[in-house]
Amino acid sequence: MDNPDEWARSLGEEIRAKHSVEKDIAQTVAMNRQIEAEKMPQRWEEVIAAFQTCCIAYNDQVKPQRRLDLHRGGSHQFIIRPDALPEIITGKYDPHRRWIEIISSVGKETYFPLVSHVGSGDVELMSLETKRVKGPATIAQDTIRECLIAP
Repeated sequence: MDNPDEWARSLGEEIRAKHSVEKDIAQTVAMNRQIEAEKMPQRWEEVIAAFQTCCIAYNDQVKPQRRLDLHRGGSHQFIIRPDALPEIITGKYDPHRRWIEIISSVGKETYFPLVSHVGSGDVELMSLETKRVKGPATIAQDTIRECLIAP
């Protein structure tokens, strides 16, 4: 491109295209943060409810000697333990990072929000360790199963 006017026009188009992409990325990031801030507390409550439901079903169906009980430790933590024994599962929600961490007697799994832009937006939970999306019921069922069946 020997013509300076053509070069300048081409450079101007490249700069405008780059700024447009950067603006789109910034808008997407802002929208994701807003959706995460709105939906993650709901997902956290759904995870707690799923663990509670599993504990109740286990106690009703299996009728164990030591019942599983879920105890909340404030709004960002819960534990599950058989009667007065030490906890076998601890759940934590970090409202700043918007991560849910499930620590059990067999390991730890951290879930982060995966934003979907369908409709008004939603959040799914993706495991940092397995890179798989899991719903609250699956998280609760898999974790409790692993704890109770593990050697």
